Amino acid sequence: MFKKKGSKKAVTSPDDSEKELKSTEKQKKVPGQVSKLGEALSSSDGQVLPGDRLVVTVTEGVEAVLEDIKANEASKKDDLDWTYQLSPLSLFDKNLEDLVRAYVKWSSCLEDDESVKANVERKRRFTSKQRRNSSKQVVSDVKQEDKAPPRTLYNIDRAVRRMHTLASWAHENKEALEPQVRSEEVKALYQAWGNVISPKRSPCGPVFWGINMKTVDTELLHKADARETLRMFWWMVHAMAFDDEIQNNGVIFVEDFAHKSTAWALRMLPPWSLLDKVVKLTQSASAVKIKEIHLVHLPMMISMVTSLMRRVLSKKMQKRISKHSNFESLTEIHGAECFPYNLNQEGTPNDEIDRIILDASS
Repeated sequence: MFKKKGSKKAVTSPDDSEKELKSTEKQKKVPGQVSKLGEALSSSDGQVLPGDRLVVTVTEGVEAVLEDIKANEASKKDDLDWTYQLSPLSLFDKNLEDLVRAYVKWSSCLEDDESVKANVERKRRFTSKQRRNSSKQVVSDVKQEDKAPPRTLYNIDRAVRRMHTLASWAHENKEALEPQVRSEEVKALYQAWGNVISPKRSPCGPVFWGINMKTVDTELLHKADARETLRMFWWMVHAMAFDDEIQNNGVIFVEDFAHKSTAWALRMLPPWSLLDKVVKLTQSASAVKIKEIHLVHLPMMISMVTSLMRRVLSKKMQKRISKHSNFESLTEIHGAECFPYNLNQEGTPNDEIDRIILDASS
């Protein structure tokens, strides 16, 4: 379907360290490619690792991450570009600090999360700037009333690990990403994939991101090569990272297979080598929090593959994925008014337009 064309101290380990270790038995039961896809999905949240630094404000997080990035760039860590020259920042009228802010927001976690509670028992580490400012306290030293709601904390090291994966991905695909991507070159392909993102926060809270197989432009997808596809997804993860509603509320992902056959669905998938890169970028390197995943009207074989993949997913990710034989069961969870256009329960358009395409066209 797709044509092929020719700081002296790293703050934390790469994003690979975030992936949960799976047992040998599970990996033997699940085909290699499906297992790899499942592990990528499980890494979409990252983890709170022992010794991770937690702060209570986005501003503190941005300052600390910028210091780490500066140190890594000075040390030429892994020969990566820690200034993100290939990221289309100017396209969205953003700078490096804005990119860092998106990843700090992505790293948020609640104080009562089990992994956070286990971590705050350990001795906290600080950046030199935090040591000079006595108002920036160790999270574990800050006491609150028992009945007070849990605070939102920001994991500096998790944000840096994620940005390391972004820099690594850009380095590995540098040839495809040069020169910097432009909105007008990817708009048609973005729409051809059946992407649609609600232009406003839904009554459900998070923004809805859907892929509707009924609207897939098969002719254009067949013409697209690997480079065009990678550039489109590179543009998309930045567009979503700089969207305030998506950053603040997260995303509910819905894919409607529209009763398409398994053979049709498989033909629409890019080669595994390309799909692997796309999944790594969108699940392991992006600054988008996916709250739920809903798969509707699944072909039988795709449903079976999904069930296999669940075996290697983290428990948290397993709880987020739901399969539906129709939209009625989904609208019992979220009302029809929550769906973006072309992805409501009747499958007919409403007056909304895609927020990402709207931004790109302005």
